[in-house]
Amino acid sequence: MNYYYQTYKRRFLNIREQYSIRIYPILKIIFLFNSFLSFGILIYEYGYSNFYKTQNIFYIKIIINYFLFYEIINLLLYRSDDSLNIKQYVRTRFFELIVTLIVLILMLFENIIIKFTKIFLFSNFSSDYILLIYLSISQILILVNNFLHFSRNISNIKYKKINPSLIFLMSFVFIISLGVILLASPNAHNNPIDIIDIIFNVVSATCVTGLASIDIGKDLNLAGQIILLVLIQIGGLGLMTLTSFFSYYLSGQVSLTNQIVMRDLFSEISIDKVKNTLKNIALFTFIIESIGSILLYFTLPNELIPKNESKMFYAIFHSISAFCNAGFSLYTESLYNVSMISPISVYIIMLLIMFGGIGFPTINDLLNKFINKKHKLSLTTKIVLISNAIIWSTSFIIFLIFSEIYNMKLNLEEKILHGLFFAVTPRTAGFNTLYYNTFPMPLIFFTFLLMWIGASPVSTGGGIKTTTITIALNHIMNLLRGNRNVNMFNRRIDEETIIRAYSNVLLSLMTIFVGIFLLSIFEKHDFLKICFEVVSAYGTVGLSLGITSELTKISKVVLSLIMLTGRIGVLSMLLAIIPKAKELRYEYPKEYVIVG
Repeated sequence: MNYYYQTYKRRFLNIREQYSIRIYPILKIIFLFNSFLSFGILIYEYGYSNFYKTQNIFYIKIIINYFLFYEIINLLLYRSDDSLNIKQYVRTRFFELIVTLIVLILMLFENIIIKFTKIFLFSNFSSDYILLIYLSISQILILVNNFLHFSRNISNIKYKKINPSLIFLMSFVFIISLGVILLASPNAHNNPIDIIDIIFNVVSATCVTGLASIDIGKDLNLAGQIILLVLIQIGGLGLMTLTSFFSYYLSGQVSLTNQIVMRDLFSEISIDKVKNTLKNIALFTFIIESIGSILLYFTLPNELIPKNESKMFYAIFHSISAFCNAGFSLYTESLYNVSMISPISVYIIMLLIMFGGIGFPTINDLLNKFINKKHKLSLTTKIVLISNAIIWSTSFIIFLIFSEIYNMKLNLEEKILHGLFFAVTPRTAGFNTLYYNTFPMPLIFFTFLLMWIGASPVSTGGGIKTTTITIALNHIMNLLRGNRNVNMFNRRIDEETIIRAYSNVLLSLMTIFVGIFLLSIFEKHDFLKICFEVVSAYGTVGLSLGITSELTKISKVVLSLIMLTGRIGVLSMLLAIIPKAKELRYEYPKEYVIVG
């Protein structure tokens, strides 16, 4: 008996080995082809035609059946590691197998499910129509399965020769390309939209900027608004953050090289903190956006919600848009009318912007301090909190002063509301409760500074970041006092950090200058409005003096590139596209150069 068992085991292991080496790579290529084909059919049928056509049932069923065959045969035979038994395989691929099981149930009990649905839910629908609905659900589940596979496999990619900044850049390029394909579909619009405007608004959403050349609430239907909302959420968190999160918490492990990449993207010192940071980012985002959605649902004015529109969707949209510092609004005039009817809604959005803008590590650090009183706040957290407090209070005071000097006709309650919002929203949020083209010149000029500084590091906002300007200013003050080092809170700032801070400041100004120069060539608008548009794009703010929809096509392309640069960071952008120089094993003699 034992002999037969051992013989069977050897044969099975040999079959499994041959399958993993010879057959699996071929089946995987076919699987990828079927996945792209399924995704293409979904996009075409939902985006470019009325709905599923009956003649497509045959092709869709082939795709679904191959998907089931691929997953089941892999469960039985494929092993990437000889030590991985079937229990370990199921445990590490639990979520993919759950998705496969759901699709299998839908296929095996197809007729029963269709009859039940027709009797109890959709009696007016034909059986073919209901079948097509369930087939589309199966296709969506296949896409979910593919994403889980992608999240797992990304941990196996070798990053040794790939710059983390390039990976970060390519993730945004991928999402933007996919977003353009989806939003370009006619079924996502209420009105025809030019392709340049589609690209511009997709880039703006993915880079969480908020500059819109169309009316989001009127030109896009519900499907288009949902696509835009998903782009905002992905852009706010970053594709690398999402895929790494699922790689950690769905596969249970991630490669060391991927951890190093994420450490660089999160600017963490220790690799050990990356997993905890990923978990907290997902947790904070879900909790804060959920609370914001509930509060906005009960506070947004009913009279501003169009008929046949969902108030809950309005609440969810504005909660995500605010937390991600995107600034997109379903209201044509942003929050102008909302502020007059429901100031409490504006205060809620303001808090969401602040939470999204101070950065995930800072929120995590504050929570640890709240839980454990002995926990010491990091230097980054201290800089973020103090710099934000100074900027917020200074901005609020300046608004009060100039609103009084220039007689903006606001009562005390309105001054406090709009003043606080002015202190928060130009820091990459992009909502507005007043029309900026009615602001006095000093406030417009001060808005330039706020947009340029932006939010804090590892946040959903853009700009050069609060830590950058703080370190640069402190270094200048120390140089004036004859001290070359930057000491803050009994700590000396690393020299490389100082160099990166100055590089960000210089490169950001150069990018803004180039952008203004190009737009001044292609546009006939006032120079101030052009400058405002460029700085708003670089800071991923989304505020405008009213010329966004009037820009030429070439100007929208230029602003799209500036938005992408501002979201990724100009230094990271250059690191991604410029190859590294060979390290020299010698040094040249030093010589003094007259500067200044």
